[in-house]
Amino acid sequence: MNEGLRRYSSIGNKDGILLLCGKVLTGKVENIPSVKASCSFIDEVDLNVNCGLVTLVELGLLKIDGDDCIGDVLIASSMGREQFITQLSSHCFNYLIDNGYLKQGDAHYSEALGHFYLPNDVFCFGLAVIRNLLISLSALIPDGHNLVIGAQYESLFSQALSKGAKVSQPELLLQLEREREMGEAGEQFALHYELRRCPFGQSQMQRIKQVSIIDTAAGYDIISFHNEQSDVRRYIEVKTFVGRPHFHLSTNEVNAAQLRGDNYYIYLIDYSKMGTEGYIPTLIQNPYKSIFVAGEWLAKPDSFLVIPIK
Repeated sequence: MNEGLRRYSSIGNKDGILLLCGKVLTGKVENIPSVKASCSFIDEVDLNVNCGLVTLVELGLLKIDGDDCIGDVLIASSMGREQFITQLSSHCFNYLIDNGYLKQGDAHYSEALGHFYLPNDVFCFGLAVIRNLLISLSALIPDGHNLVIGAQYESLFSQALSKGAKVSQPELLLQLEREREMGEAGEQFALHYELRRCPFGQSQMQRIKQVSIIDTAAGYDIISFHNEQSDVRRYIEVKTFVGRPHFHLSTNEVNAAQLRGDNYYIYLIDYSKMGTEGYIPTLIQNPYKSIFVAGEWLAKPDSFLVIPIK
């Protein structure tokens, strides 16, 4: 995710969004200062041009080169207003699903009200602009703590989910490889963070190790110390995520966490923030207690091992 997107919350109202799209999604090179000038001081139009440009780039609809931009993926003038709104909403849903920000199970059906909805908290802070864009386009409708999927957009949302759910074997292998690379990057980040966390002595530094590169069944990834004055070991399981904070635990990891109690930690790392200077991951001490005893996290099975009794 473009870090610039996190600085904004909204492009503006529907008229402002459509005005900007009409100026830059033309299939031709457009001059950004000229676009900004032509969008200024128009009655009943609420528009943050900079936010809009960043968002369209993030959605893959616009390319920027210096003071020039070109949008040739979706041409605003090639279709009617309502069709364009539908197509823009479709791009937003596809972006959210293709990047793992929305997935199967996030949307729910309200039998009483007869509509599908998304809980507000499925959208992380950095996605406020995309969420509010969909609200401005009436693809999502605020309803208390939920966002109702507009009736005319239900099939669009379903198609985006289906597209995201169908993965060919080469795509699956590529996805698994990306997940592996993301996990390795998270472990390296956690190791470097751990070496900087305390002014460890030389003897301790030599004993802080990434165990997982050799022993994948240890139930943790890194072994360290609580602090520079302690000989008590800290057992660290690294979990790297994209989108909403979440992670999976194996039976082996649960057993290791229960056995080691307060000496066992999960370092929960937001992949999109690893390059941010000063970023500190979420540290969960004694995750067995916080998850399964205190109930500070929602844990639910997403698969079962089933074997015959006889």
